[in-house]
Amino acid sequence: MRSLGSAIAHCPLSNAYFSHQPFPLREALDANVKVGLGSDVAGGYQIDMMTAMRQAVITSRTREGSRVETSIARGDASTSGASLAVHWTDTLFLATRGGAEALGLRGGHFVAGASFDAQLSTLAKIAA
Repeated sequence: MRSLGSAIAHCPLSNAYFSHQPFPLREALDANVKVGLGSDVAGGYQIDMMTAMRQAVITSRTREGSRVETSIARGDASTSGASLAVHWTDTLFLATRGGAEALGLRGGHFVAGASFDAQLSTLAKIAA
């Protein structure tokens, strides 16, 4: 995929609901494939990026646990090897700069002087 310049929108919760297996995120990142994180509003119960980030980490850790269990079941003396887990910092990148790169955009940086697009919502307290 990388050699073709393709990019992936990874929607981990949608994947959990509608796919026969989880997306191999760690392998895609290690192969330098452009990956952005998505929420797939129609395929999940929440549309926020924090939930998508959390689910990506959980899915990767589940994949890593399965990899280790399979090694043990096969009688492998060592369960070492490249971990399939991703860190929350990986998912922060995917939710920001990774998504921008996947779409061919210049944004998504967390650096001094960069533009920052965000929304702050303050909910009014309702008197009882």
